[in-house]
Amino acid sequence: MDLFTSSTRLGHRRSVLLAPSHSGTTHRFSVVHRDATEHARLLAGAQRLRGRVYLSDGAIEPCQLTESGRHVQPADQRSYHLLSLDEADQVVACTRYLCHENTVGFSRLGVAHTPLTAEKDRQPKLERAVESELARARRHGYKYVEMGGWAITEELRCSTEAVRMVVTIYALARMMGGALGISTVTTRHASSSILRRLGGSPLTHAGEEVSTYFDPNYGCQMEILRFDSDRPSNTYESAIRRCQSLLERTPLVVPEKVESRLPLLSPLVSFSA
Repeated sequence: MDLFTSSTRLGHRRSVLLAPSHSGTTHRFSVVHRDATEHARLLAGAQRLRGRVYLSDGAIEPCQLTESGRHVQPADQRSYHLLSLDEADQVVACTRYLCHENTVGFSRLGVAHTPLTAEKDRQPKLERAVESELARARRHGYKYVEMGGWAITEELRCSTEAVRMVVTIYALARMMGGALGISTVTTRHASSSILRRLGGSPLTHAGEEVSTYFDPNYGCQMEILRFDSDRPSNTYESAIRRCQSLLERTPLVVPEKVESRLPLLSPLVSFSA
């Protein structure tokens, strides 16, 4: 199976990676396009896909979208975005990869703004669990990543697209020197189950899991899962290695450099259609 370009009854698809404005890792990719207009077009396509899918799921209200139907979050400009494009060059799947230094404070993370932090008995457990992960990232010299903004068009719900996207994220983390990561993931459409199957595991502290919770902002049950780029499911190890080789040749679209100091005002939620 070609994890980057596929021809099926659903049509021909290809992958593109969008870089954040501050990206310093373009040397890892052999195909780099510096095009602010194309970057903006593709990012807007991902935001419109998210808006349509999330609205259809009842996860957001129309007032949370722009006039053009985009679901915009402050983290978007600071993140890498893995996109799948169809034959018409339209975004049919997307996910976001926000990379932090391992010295980042808990309060600077999107996960610090989940409803769990408003609960006095659960907030300390969440913070200690994340701080433990950050300490481990520092010991290994890894970045700390928040994965979110996951959306897949309805036509691809029963395909391998969701698995392909997550496998590619593991490959991207390895290309960038390794990472520990976290994601707040909906249980809708088996999204959290997919991440678990590929190597995601519950966030824990002192042997106790950070439990699932209901997010009233998105109207659904959520899980907080962690991942380690060195410890995926053994079933997908060979696919990740192949993806890493292919990812080096995947087009990377880089915008013009702009300063972005937007705070993370909302959790980095992952959804899948």
